[in-house]
Amino acid sequence: MLLAAGANPDARDAKSRTPLHHACAAQHREIARALRAKGADPELVDDDGNLGWFGESRDP
Repeated sequence: MLLAAGANPDARDAKSRTPLHHACAAQHREIARALRAKGADPELVDDDGNLGWFGESRDP
């Protein structure tokens, strides 16, 4: 996994979405938990005003 190689879990795309935004939007709970365990910030807001944890629990 890229996170093991030191990738930034809060990297943003052109719409300011993070990997956590994408994982939660696609209901990939295990990926969302892994991102949170590596320090992904669920409080980051994308260009549409969505928090990183939208649609999911805030807990890893």
